[in-house]
Amino acid sequence: MMQGVWKHPTLMVFAASVLCGNLLGTIAHAESTSESITQSHQQTQLPQPWNIQQQNDWVRIQYRDNPITGFVEIKAHLMLNTDLASVRHLLTNTQAVLTWVEGVKRIVVLQKTENTRVQLTILDPVWPVQPREMLTTNILLDSANQFTLKVQDNNQYLKLNPARIRVKQIDVQWQVQQTDEKRVEIDYLGYFQPGGSLPAWLSNEIFLVLISKSLNNLKTVSEQNNGSAE
Repeated sequence: MMQGVWKHPTLMVFAASVLCGNLLGTIAHAESTSESITQSHQQTQLPQPWNIQQQNDWVRIQYRDNPITGFVEIKAHLMLNTDLASVRHLLTNTQAVLTWVEGVKRIVVLQKTENTRVQLTILDPVWPVQPREMLTTNILLDSANQFTLKVQDNNQYLKLNPARIRVKQIDVQWQVQQTDEKRVEIDYLGYFQPGGSLPAWLSNEIFLVLISKSLNNLKTVSEQNNGSAE
C-alpha cells in the first residue's frame, strides 16, 4: 500500500500530513495558495493604465492594451477652432469622412433612417495586412450644442465576403461639444479586433499610427472648412 502512495506525490503529501498531525495546516495552506492564484489571475484582467501616444496644446491621445484580448484601446481629447456643424459633417458625411480618415478606401451606405445608418467601410490595406472591411451601425444622438456618434459592429447584417476579412469587433464613440462660438471639444474612445490572424502587436502599431494621423487630419480639415458645412 505504501509503495503505491510514494508513486503519487499528492498522496505522499497527504500521508505525510496525516502522520505528522498537520492535515488541517496542509488544507489551510492549499486554500491560501488557491486564493492567491485566483487573485493574481483577477489582477491580470484589470484595466491597464493609459499610456500617452501624443500630447500638445490641442490633443491628447492615450492607449492601453485590453487585458483579455491584447488589442489596443484608444481614447483622445481634442480642442479645435471650428464649429459643431463642421465637425458633425466631417464625422457623418460619407464623402467628407474620406478627406481625413486614414486607411479608408470607400464607404457604402446599406440602410439609413433619420439618426441611424448601417454602412460597409472598405479599408485600404497597409502592407502586409490583407484587405479588410467593417460592417457597422452608426447612431447619431444630436442636440443643440453637442452630439454623440456611436459606431458598433453589425456583422450579422451581411454574409462574409471571401475577398476581404471582416473586422470582428468595433466599439467607437465620439462625444462632441460646442464650448465657445468657434471652439469645439471632442472626446473619442475606440476599440476593435481586426479579425483574421493579424497579431495584436502589429494591429496595435497600425491602429495607433492611423488614429494619430486621422485626428491630425481632422484638425486641419475642420479648421479649413470652418463654417462651410452644409
